[in-house]
Amino acid sequence: MENMECPSTSASTPQTSGASAGRSGGLEMSPEVSLRLFKEGATFVLLDVPIGTEVGIDMESWNTGERFRGIKMIPPGLHFVYFSAVSKDHQNTAPRTGFFHFFEKKEFLAKQYDQRAEDISPDKVADEDCIRMQNGLEEMDRYLGAYPYNLWRTWVSLTNRITVDSLKRLSPPSGRILSAPELTLDADQTKPSTSRRKMTKLEEAENALPRMTENIESKIKYTSIPSQTFPDGSSPQQISKFQLDHSWKLQQVIETIGTPSDYLAELQFAFVTFLVGQHYDSFEHWKCLTQLLCHSDDAILKYPSLYYDFVSDLYFQIREIPEDFFVDIVASNNFLFSCMQRLVNNIKEHEKVDSKLKNKVERFSAFLTSKFDWDFEEEFDDAPTFVAEEDAVLSTERPNLKRKISLDDSDTLIQSNNEDVDDNQQNDSLLEEEHELMDVVGDLPVF
Repeated sequence: MENMECPSTSASTPQTSGASAGRSGGLEMSPEVSLRLFKEGATFVLLDVPIGTEVGIDMESWNTGERFRGIKMIPPGLHFVYFSAVSKDHQNTAPRTGFFHFFEKKEFLAKQYDQRAEDISPDKVADEDCIRMQNGLEEMDRYLGAYPYNLWRTWVSLTNRITVDSLKRLSPPSGRILSAPELTLDADQTKPSTSRRKMTKLEEAENALPRMTENIESKIKYTSIPSQTFPDGSSPQQISKFQLDHSWKLQQVIETIGTPSDYLAELQFAFVTFLVGQHYDSFEHWKCLTQLLCHSDDAILKYPSLYYDFVSDLYFQIREIPEDFFVDIVASNNFLFSCMQRLVNNIKEHEKVDSKLKNKVERFSAFLTSKFDWDFEEEFDDAPTFVAEEDAVLSTERPNLKRKISLDDSDTLIQSNNEDVDDNQQNDSLLEEEHELMDVVGDLPVF
């Protein structure tokens, strides 16, 4: 796709950047909504950002220019703000760093960028500076990029179950999401050995190497998924059943997390943290949570509302997975197909399943067949299959997970790296119909 230019917003005529405006699931911004967002939307200011730095919010990112100061017209609610340092020759981009934040109506959030650390400074921007910038918002307006409102519905559909409480429960102590793990020296390695046995030369060499562990301050607090699939004291027959049907294991996880709604909130958090935060451990956790739901047959009857909402979430998530992320996703016997086949067939064939859930799964399977040309009528193995790491369908190359536009010093927004937008426009009528049928998002939050 060729680069497209459009004027940046001004105080007198607020408008969106125009990038991805034709995307299915997005929204055109009317003058009334634009004015309301301008007056009641939140503002995020990031000071002293080097030219060329990648800065983004939710599904959109910018390469900053000389005049970039932040983002305006942010709808109230949960958002993910992120950035990546770029080399001086603009050829290399550092791993992404970001944070989640629930923006309030008219909130003004200011952060200082530390160019030496290539990170947001932990120091708070002085109150008097914040007040001065707030009072001068009209003058600062031309230095602020507009929130990509046309992608808001997509963002809401991916995050609508994440609450303030679930965000607090899952966020790392530092509050920062790092796409590359922050490693520290293993404390146990510095302790002297108590063994009297003389180490071999190989052991000495291995012991001389630093052992690194992930910094606990930056580690996301995901729920641990137990390996045991059956309760203690189970008979051999019960063990065989529980190894095929993981409903008991799912129940343990739900009780640990809190509620079925909390389970889905963690599922959404893991997905968007992978998709936008480029955090690959989150993708593995999303896989575990998805597999567990898809391989828990009896739980479908116990938690019909959970599965009804789960299917809706899967629909929106699968639409956003970059197609180049999966290697030969159609032909490979991969994790996603095996999970969807198990889920769809179990719900379709179970006589006692709620008719509303069955109807939704019928539409969902039609969507999957249309997107991937999958045949769910084929016989499938009842035993759950878990993909080994060496057989995983992950590409060795980093996927194109971002839509990027740049704000240059002539106050224009330049769209780039946006080829993936066209992929979702081929079946607009079908996808819009499905979007309505899945009816998960409904009306957008009132602000």
